[in-house]
Amino acid sequence: MVSVGVDIVEVERIRRAIDRWGAQFLTKVFTPAEIEYCRGKAREAESFAVRFAAKEAFAKALKVGKASVWREVEVTRGESPRPALVLTGAARGLAGSRRARSDARRRRGPRGGLSPRCASRRSNPAP
Repeated sequence: MVSVGVDIVEVERIRRAIDRWGAQFLTKVFTPAEIEYCRGKAREAESFAVRFAAKEAFAKALKVGKASVWREVEVTRGESPRPALVLTGAARGLAGSRRARSDARRRRGPRGGLSPRCASRRSNPAP
């Protein structure tokens, strides 16, 4: 069984949330490593927005509430140009118990939005 979660987030929406709520918003939604990575980037709001959308896409793919995974799903950048998800806590347990594998991909959406896609595949046990 394959389940796909897709989310589009307008960069301006995230920029307004950061301007209005500042550290309160950032620390509720992002891990310390994500905040450190995004702060000071030329396109800071875009960096936060793509991580926000990837977390929502992950929650949709696994059919769980977003609030339960905000800080347990971390979007990282490694050697590959493709972002990766690092799961901790309940998010890791959920993905493991469902034998899910996730793949985060980023696409530019309409009106300056960013549209990450996250797919989880449940492995069917062999008969």
